[in-house]
Amino acid sequence: MNDTSDLKPLLEMIADKNIIDFSGLKAASWLGLISLDRFLQDAQKQYILTNIPAAIYQYLKLLPNVFDNYTIDKFELIYFEKDSFNSCMDPFVTNPMTLKDLNEKSSSSILNISENSMLETFTQRYIPDFFSKIIDTPKYHNDWFRANVDEVLFWSNLMDFWISTIGLSQDMVCSQRIGLNLLLQRIIVRVKQTEQAFSRVGKVSFDLSSTLIDIKTWIEESSVKIQEILSSVLETCRRTKRKIIVSGENTYPVSRIVFVGHLNDFKSSILSLERHLENIEKISFTAGRNLVKLGVVGKLKQALMRIDGSNLNEETIESIRNDFHILDPFSDGSWLDTREEIENEFRSIKNDVGNTIVLFQSFDLLRQVLEHRIHELKIFENNLDKIQEDSCAWASLKVEFYDCIRRGLVTDQEKHSFNFYLTDAATDSEQELHSPGEVLLF
Repeated sequence: MNDTSDLKPLLEMIADKNIIDFSGLKAASWLGLISLDRFLQDAQKQYILTNIPAAIYQYLKLLPNVFDNYTIDKFELIYFEKDSFNSCMDPFVTNPMTLKDLNEKSSSSILNISENSMLETFTQRYIPDFFSKIIDTPKYHNDWFRANVDEVLFWSNLMDFWISTIGLSQDMVCSQRIGLNLLLQRIIVRVKQTEQAFSRVGKVSFDLSSTLIDIKTWIEESSVKIQEILSSVLETCRRTKRKIIVSGENTYPVSRIVFVGHLNDFKSSILSLERHLENIEKISFTAGRNLVKLGVVGKLKQALMRIDGSNLNEETIESIRNDFHILDPFSDGSWLDTREEIENEFRSIKNDVGNTIVLFQSFDLLRQVLEHRIHELKIFENNLDKIQEDSCAWASLKVEFYDCIRRGLVTDQEKHSFNFYLTDAATDSEQELHSPGEVLLF
């Protein structure tokens, strides 16, 4: 499900009280979830959401006040094996009441699913009743973690924020890739039918469709590479945080050097993205330049102007109309009417080309999002020695981290992640409303 998914057929199914089963939903983009939320709220009915996949729940919960509008039944959560740090194959299925009860009975703030598996972050992060509350003094089994609980909480919250925004960046690339694929494929189909139709009245002096296919293929391959890079970084960050989580559960000695070493590994994973920023921006610039340079609509219009309709017989005109799938029952089938229909088709192509160029710019936005995460982690890198040696260093750096993050919130996705995971940093001045999907300008 994405922001272009047609939800209108659901209108006929919506009653005063509804159960919405997510079990058949394999994937949903951030904007897809926004669209569904808006659609359901506009209908002004009551909803129970059930069987929500883990990958969808982790972003659905970021939407402001989302659980004031819905009753949550069953949902899935990702959990991992303590010895390998790998995600467990079968998701943990639960509901808010059960999870709340388990959390209250647990001796740790991070729930153990079995003897050798546990959740990825604080259990409260998954329970709607706690979403707007600040997590205070988490429970750990390890002595070092208990002695440094405020610092561990600070770094844990930051890591959750960074993991969330890198994950949303991966979603952004996937959504852009799918959106561009659909737009370019539609343009290619229309250009191909134009080339086919115009070849009936003489040789076509251009092969626009082949060049468009090359552009589409290059964008697809480049986007997949970026997705794979982000996926690799995200997995490394998750595994590193899981190592910290397991350390907090164990009773064996943990030193500051070991703890900060894990943080340093986390930092290195995200800073590795720096060498890819230029390639990400290049996708936007190169693809946009090539598409504009191609001048698709201009060349098609020139070819149309060169056709002398007065010399075309009815059979040729009919063939051209068939190539363009012109089925207007009110048209008299003349070349004048046919030409008008073709010009309408060109306007559609022009609109799609414009939307494609706008979507190209999202890669520049993606670069900004990643660049800001890199700036934030460089605060850690520049203060590594201080953090290793001084147990109070994190507190003196807290304001610097939060200010840097606030300055780098360029999308509403980041803002919602900031308010969700860094609740203590969110103030009234940061709570102003922005339309979901809107870019926040400096």
